[in-house]
Amino acid sequence: MKLDLVRVKWIDSCSQRGAGTWVDLDDVMEMEPVEVESVGFLLRDEKDFIVIASHLCSSQIGGDLCIPRSCIVKMKSVK
Repeated sequence: MKLDLVRVKWIDSCSQRGAGTWVDLDDVMEMEPVEVESVGFLLRDEKDFIVIASHLCSSQIGGDLCIPRSCIVKMKSVK
């Protein structure tokens, strides 16, 4: 199976410390979404999302990630 290798810049949601932890209101008021850069083999390229995986081994994958298209800032092939 021949898969394209892609680099994706995308916007991710964030949290101060996770569920169930108390945090300062000032810290939360300063939060903004985070720009993330991921590299992986393009497994699916759908209208509303893509699926990439960073590791391939025969019929298994690792590091799989589904990214909504609305979060993608830029995607390009890696040669």
